[in-house]
Amino acid sequence: MQTTDMLDLPRPKLEGGKAQVIACPMSDEQSEIQQKLVERYERIRSSKVDPREDNALAITTDGRKLALDARMLSPNAEDFPSSKINALVENVFAIWEKSAPTKGTQMIFSDIGVNPTSWGFSAYDEVTKKLIARGIPREQIVSIGEADSDAKKQALFEKVRNGSVRVLLGSTAKLGTGTNVQKRLVAMHHLDAPWKPAEVEQRDGRILRQGNQNAEVSIYRYVTEGSFDAYMWQALETKARFINQVMTGESGVRRAEDIGGRS
Repeated sequence: MQTTDMLDLPRPKLEGGKAQVIACPMSDEQSEIQQKLVERYERIRSSKVDPREDNALAITTDGRKLALDARMLSPNAEDFPSSKINALVENVFAIWEKSAPTKGTQMIFSDIGVNPTSWGFSAYDEVTKKLIARGIPREQIVSIGEADSDAKKQALFEKVRNGSVRVLLGSTAKLGTGTNVQKRLVAMHHLDAPWKPAEVEQRDGRILRQGNQNAEVSIYRYVTEGSFDAYMWQALETKARFINQVMTGESGVRRAEDIGGRS
């Protein structure tokens, strides 16, 4: 078996040699809700809760939502100026401006916040709205959900390749394997952490691949300090390292069990 590194294919270099982490502070509202999540977990550990009412998976899911934005869990939460979404918007806009001469394109991945909550908050809509407010034309920002057929997807991908669409948002499931838009990609943004190392690889593989005309590209990971983000990325790094050792033969292990669904 040959890994991508073994094949040494002509791919763009990654700025800094690795993904850049953009750490964002927690808001007071996020801290308060986080404490409630901790209390929920303590009740589960002391067996005071029926698993059908609450469980560790539900808490983890809420923790991931909270790490993205407090408004994912609370209809009364405010827009926090130092949030991940605001940090992302500033970074995407700066890169959009800088790469204008070559019509550089960018991808934003998030598996959370695709659809609006019952009170109407959607991370995708929020990012789009803020990018437009910063000055990026609406027609240059597209969510993969807007292309609801294979024909529309291929038409959209062609627009990204020719630079008429310069910001593409989507989830790992819809923008991972099979998305061939690397030609002008200059930056890729992880707004959330996916569940499995393979999903990180799928995301990164959209930009780190043959056919990208840029000699150097950037990958960013947005992390809310003190949230589930740090735990998720650390767990992903540990799993990825072990999987790589098995794949390359660096480890003496002959067999590995898929633990992705348990952790």
